[in-house]
Amino acid sequence: MFIVTTKFSKKKAVTGIIILAVVLTIIIILAGIGAKSKATSAPALSATVKDNAQRVEYLQKLGWQVEVEAIDQQNITIPKQFNEIYEEYN
Repeated sequence: MFIVTTKFSKKKAVTGIIILAVVLTIIIILAGIGAKSKATSAPALSATVKDNAQRVEYLQKLGWQVEVEAIDQQNITIPKQFNEIYEEYN
């Protein structure tokens, strides 16, 4: 068994806290840089899909495995300028 003892002083406590803060700051900065690089490599989340083949292609780019035949299909148009109904809903 190996035992180490040391005197604890305010100076050592402050030094330890400063070192811990620096290490945590470095970890947070590196995590932020990693998150930015992952975000830039992701495919775009908006698309104009006009037929089933484009739907399948778009979803596969996002990593989904989908059936080629759609169960149901609906055409949805979202206006560029929202009226009071859309604004109240959101």
